[in-house]
Amino acid sequence: MANSDVYERHWFRLLQLNNFLRNHLRLSLFEFVVVASFPVVLVVGQLLSLSEPAAVEHSLFSSFFRNKKNFINLVFVKNGWFWNTFIYLFNLVLLMLLQSVHLAKLDATRKTNNKNAILWRIFTSSIKRYILTTLYWYFFTQWFFGKPIMDKIFILTGGKCHDINSLDSKFQKILGRYPSLREQLVFPQLDYKIIKNNNPADGLNIDTENLPLEGFTSSALCRRIGGSWKGGHDPSGHVFLLVHSSLFLIFELLPNLSIYLNDFIYQNSNNYYFASLIDYLKLNKNIDQKLKDNDSINNNNNNKTNQINNKDKSITNLLFQLSKNSLSLTFLLLSLWYFMLLITSIYFHSVYEKLFGLLFGYLSWFLIYIFPRFFNLNLYH
Repeated sequence: MANSDVYERHWFRLLQLNNFLRNHLRLSLFEFVVVASFPVVLVVGQLLSLSEPAAVEHSLFSSFFRNKKNFINLVFVKNGWFWNTFIYLFNLVLLMLLQSVHLAKLDATRKTNNKNAILWRIFTSSIKRYILTTLYWYFFTQWFFGKPIMDKIFILTGGKCHDINSLDSKFQKILGRYPSLREQLVFPQLDYKIIKNNNPADGLNIDTENLPLEGFTSSALCRRIGGSWKGGHDPSGHVFLLVHSSLFLIFELLPNLSIYLNDFIYQNSNNYYFASLIDYLKLNKNIDQKLKDNDSINNNNNNKTNQINNKDKSITNLLFQLSKNSLSLTFLLLSLWYFMLLITSIYFHSVYEKLFGLLFGYLSWFLIYIFPRFFNLNLYH
């Protein structure tokens, strides 16, 4: 059987699968692979944590990543939404400039006369999605009419802040700033001064080294006073953040970048195969014909290009270079998020806690990006 026949048969099956996913799940094949990649990473991490626990636990690699205060965790993961926002805004500005150049070309050929309206619609729709995604992150990890959602789940399932030394200076300082915490001690019927001045010789034996607080404080405050969450169900905040951030970057930035860069990539012979890769990921049915007609496309665009002066050409080339850099930055950050998701799966949280973090990470993505597709709502552009 000729290679071309095998290629066509496999290509047809891919198109069938793509059509099935679009019709039933409102996902392209590429989007489905992206969404399915997160549980795969978690499963691989779980298997690694079980395969050779001794080697994993005592290696130099383990000693670095098991420490929650490692550099990568403190600088990047703990500030994950800041880095997401930085990459997003950089790409958004670039996308607006690219689209402006593209619309200017259409203006020159009289194919559009509402450039500003189109740009404004693109900008506002993107900002709306960013705001919704940010609010979801904030409500789940920072604040939701008091404690964040993840802490409410932990406390409602029986969790408390433990391992508090009531005589510790850090605890005393926090207690001075938050007097209401005195009412949250597990021994509310006792005066705090009695607990503070506890003397076993007086017949009152209270374990001040492991004094628990009732579930009214947040995980952040618990850590600040030197405690740790125990009991209850603790949805993995790391898994949530990494999945939530990755899905936002992929669905918000990469599809748009591939669309706006096509016009430039097809005109650059050095990026010929990269253009075919983008089309393949988007499952463009006309990829072969488009590649064959590459030269004719360039020739047909000569008249349009000639209408742009030298200054505009320089701007276009600059934007193209920035586009490549922005793609690189986005891929680097995504690679870091995937890697830290693997590390989290290996060293931290139970299977159920990671599963709940994954599900909450999926929730906002589904509501913002997928759910509107079932009703043909155009929330993109």
